[in-house]
Amino acid sequence: MSPPNEAPTEETSIDRPVVAAIELGDWEGLGNDKVRLELSPRRTVLVGRNGAGKSLLLAGIFRASQEAWLAPRSRAETPRYFRCDIRRPLQSFSYEFQKYENDEDEDETETTASSETSVSVPPRVQIQKWTERCWLSEAGTDLWRVANGMLTVAEEEPVQISPGIGMLATMDSRSTRLPEAALVWSMLIGFALIPAGVPRNDPAHRRDVYVRSSRNPSQRRWMRSAGGGRIESLAYTLAFFADTRRELFDEFAALARQLRLADTVDVRIYEDPAPRGEERRDFASVMFDGVNIGLLSDGTLRISELLVDLIRRVGSVVLVEEPETGVHPGLLSRLLQVVDSYALDRQIVISTHSPIVVDWCQWDELRLVERRDTRTTVRGLTKTESTQIKNYLDDEGLLSDFIYSQSEE
Repeated sequence: MSPPNEAPTEETSIDRPVVAAIELGDWEGLGNDKVRLELSPRRTVLVGRNGAGKSLLLAGIFRASQEAWLAPRSRAETPRYFRCDIRRPLQSFSYEFQKYENDEDEDETETTASSETSVSVPPRVQIQKWTERCWLSEAGTDLWRVANGMLTVAEEEPVQISPGIGMLATMDSRSTRLPEAALVWSMLIGFALIPAGVPRNDPAHRRDVYVRSSRNPSQRRWMRSAGGGRIESLAYTLAFFADTRRELFDEFAALARQLRLADTVDVRIYEDPAPRGEERRDFASVMFDGVNIGLLSDGTLRISELLVDLIRRVGSVVLVEEPETGVHPGLLSRLLQVVDSYALDRQIVISTHSPIVVDWCQWDELRLVERRDTRTTVRGLTKTESTQIKNYLDDEGLLSDFIYSQSEE
């Protein structure tokens, strides 16, 4: 790996598929125009002024990627256009999903207007429609496409797909007929978003958190609490790991010790003493050095969220908003070392205001997020800026000093 802040002398080679770029569009949140984010194979760091659109960009990527492999929905807060460019060692291809709303009238029946009757007009309804396309990036040749509910593969005759859902929603990782579609599906379902802020909504609201499960007669099924927050979701995941994916739980516990979050992480399961054969409801508490997870500090919870998504998201993209929130600078530096080790087999995209995070990355991994005339844009460093930074670093300056000296922040 190149030293921090020093760009590689030649293009980084890859031996696995990576997301080369993501493009969003037709979304008021980012200004309706298309916004393109070029991703580095390992780490991409977004910097920009408050209000530039960094958080919106990450949220838009996550929501749009979900809708591409789930049934499309009509939601104003979701981009209607999504494109994902995937680069492989020997060949690259692109996937595009675009949804739109179309006013269609139901049959209208008019009645004669009188003192007793009036014209009856059923309301106009919004019909969700979309198109999908997957093509070879260099040649531009379609591998498959979807329009008006019909799937066309290469030059074959169109066939109808399941109504109301996109093509990727019918895929699974075992599909062999459309390998590119299966690859897009497997990557998009692994997108994870760790939002800004700390998991605890109210700093004064600290309480023991328990996770429940059903067991009939002996197989345990953990359940998320209805309406549970981020702490409950974290507790559920760790309890599930401890009970069914022990290798992941042990990995989490080892990282917690490495980062000095806790010497021991345990899951205590309280079994329902109901008679054998009847449905049982077990409970579990997640303990850090004997302290219930609901009573931990905001910084410990924040880092735990990040660690959970790092260890379970192999070969995908983890979107992290401002990892510095609630975290001591010394602990943040150790956390970034862990993130760097996991970026070998997945891609990490981080938005930040922290000089520590900026100095952690290489300068060609930086993306500048700017907002002008209600429109968000994202760009890498220009050749002039790259030359200036190289000279600045040669004089033993810090990348963060250069970046933030050029802005109003």
